[in-house]
Amino acid sequence: MSSNVDYELPGCPPEPDLIADSVTAILDGREPELPTTNLCEECPRKKEETVIHEILRPVEGEPDPDRCLLEQGYPCMGPATRAGCGAHCPKAEVPCAGCAGPTGEIHDQGAEMMSAIASIFRADVDDDPSELVESIPDVVGWFYRFTLASSLVPFKVNRE
Repeated sequence: MSSNVDYELPGCPPEPDLIADSVTAILDGREPELPTTNLCEECPRKKEETVIHEILRPVEGEPDPDRCLLEQGYPCMGPATRAGCGAHCPKAEVPCAGCAGPTGEIHDQGAEMMSAIASIFRADVDDDPSELVESIPDVVGWFYRFTLASSLVPFKVNRE
């Protein structure tokens, strides 16, 4: 299947500067410079490569303003989201929602995010890993908010 799309600007909506720079580049006969890294690369919060033992809702507790939100247990979509927004949400103490979509290297943004959480979750001997999954109130709504239609993971919604 071929595509007639020349450029796809990330974001919901795309950042105004990205739109202006892309249109200017096209009018000047140049390729637009689109972000290729993930949001964590431009986020100013300090990463300590620590482990988490629980997932917190964004309204629970008060996050440390200098530390990575994901490493504090808040489900920040930064590891699975394309850079380019300037990390507005994390700078405002709000976990990234993933509105810029996945980077070009990621095929399923939600699965990538679940993998990112699994990589920093370390259960103690007595911890039940299923409790971590169950502590995420809405996996589909959080991890697939903008990309469910392109998900590689089949979901079945139980409407009871």
